[in-house]
Amino acid sequence: MVKIKFVDFWRDFDPEDNYFIHFFRRHFEVELSEDPDLVVFSVYGYEHLTYQDRITLCYTGENVLPDFNRADYALGFHYLEYPGRYMRFPLYVMYPGFERLAFTGPIPDAGRLLDRNFCNFVYSNASNADPTRTEFFRRLSAYKRIDAGGMHLNNLGYRVSDKQEFIKNYKFTIAFENSSSAGYTTEKLMEPMVVNSLPIYYGNPLVDQDFNAESFIWMKDGQEVDRVIEEIISLDRSEDHYLDKMSKNWFTPEQAAVNWEERLLAFVRPIFINLVKQNPSHGFLLHQNETLTCMRGLYEKRMGLNRKKRLIKKIISFGKY
Repeated sequence: MVKIKFVDFWRDFDPEDNYFIHFFRRHFEVELSEDPDLVVFSVYGYEHLTYQDRITLCYTGENVLPDFNRADYALGFHYLEYPGRYMRFPLYVMYPGFERLAFTGPIPDAGRLLDRNFCNFVYSNASNADPTRTEFFRRLSAYKRIDAGGMHLNNLGYRVSDKQEFIKNYKFTIAFENSSSAGYTTEKLMEPMVVNSLPIYYGNPLVDQDFNAESFIWMKDGQEVDRVIEEIISLDRSEDHYLDKMSKNWFTPEQAAVNWEERLLAFVRPIFINLVKQNPSHGFLLHQNETLTCMRGLYEKRMGLNRKKRLIKKIISFGKY
């Protein structure tokens, strides 16, 4: 029995109901524990620093390189070579509907595909996202209205509650990543594919190693805005051109043949069977861990002060009415 603890994952992450715990339970005898053998952590906090004496497995779905001084093993989207300690496992593999995209079939009802609204844009993150996304929205909006259903640039008057239900009603979906980095392909490309909305993609410069570049509209860099808009207008005005684009296989043949479950199992099986740490227990790394632990304490104090400030502002604002 391997005892597991999940720490430093995203806000609504459920230790009892997530991709990894279901995968582990299918293949190993595991239990969640406060005294773990294996700590699985992500990049949204620093609690993992208190478990440096345990075996650690880092998962990053964000544009952050795994730190192998903190993690014995890691999963991420980067193209890295670290035999036995790292495996490329992009975020989109865990996306609901991923399995269906690996197989091709007849094109869905052509009339339904064509009889839809023009384009959608559903984003809430603007503060730390590549400004190319916002600029592209404004440039393409000069051709036709784009329905923005997220918090950012919202023009509907409400925020959509079910993104998949929303975007399936559009011929095109702006599917830009928060940043451009080699290998970094998130769910943003998968979401429109699952509901047969044509993605307009910007982000991973190596995306064509996973996905068929003929199956979506790809803006490779910020200098291609004019070319991409011309392509969108051409597709929008030509039913045959649009349907031909939609008939392409989403994945490259090589990626369509990948069995990600088998690949992941081959990577984690030695971890679960051997339970061997990889990071040294002595040397300069100890000093680094102490420094990071101190930084974590300062960070948590600052975040606590920020929460108090927000609460005080709310109380003052409430008192004005």
